[in-house]
Amino acid sequence: MSKTWFPVIDRKKCFGCMKCLKVCRQENLKTEFLRTRPKIISPEACEDGCTNCGRLCPAGAITYPGD
Repeated sequence: MSKTWFPVIDRKKCFGCMKCLKVCRQENLKTEFLRTRPKIISPEACEDGCTNCGRLCPAGAITYPGD
């Protein structure tokens, strides 16, 4: 089974508010040491159709190209 749905963070739009980290049920969004913006650890682990991180992003930096 292949997964085509996943969130993508636009690094240019993201300003590091980290609201997406607070809502991720799979804890798939993380920050690394001294990193000011989130990173998606494994897109295939995201719950298909969740979109919670994108709805809360005030910068509109999260999109779902697999939709």
